[in-house]
Amino acid sequence: MKGAVKQWMTRAGAIPGLLACGVRFPDQSVVLHTALPDLAPATLEIALRGLADTFQVLSVHRIPATRFRLVYEQGYLYCIRRPDELLLGIFTSRADLDASALEPFVASFFAFHASPAGFGE
Repeated sequence: MKGAVKQWMTRAGAIPGLLACGVRFPDQSVVLHTALPDLAPATLEIALRGLADTFQVLSVHRIPATRFRLVYEQGYLYCIRRPDELLLGIFTSRADLDASALEPFVASFFAFHASPAGFGE
């Protein structure tokens, strides 16, 4: 399945303003895609772990959430979690982001079946 996730994430490269994204699986493994060559994979992994922890804290406090967005001076961090606990983190530029191109990508994250055949089913 992780190979299918990597192929699916290559579509993210076509989204103007997307800097990096990653999927974190319930087993805590990750698949990453970045448009920034200087961004260390370990940095993205730490960020995805923090996002997973944030969803846990919200849940403990009985705040149901499947999405949230963090706003920074020059960028956004979109956080999306599916019911099967797959988590998607998307790091974007504020200046260059085409939000209309981002939404179909997010919708496709919810649309696929979590099976070995992977995304796009």
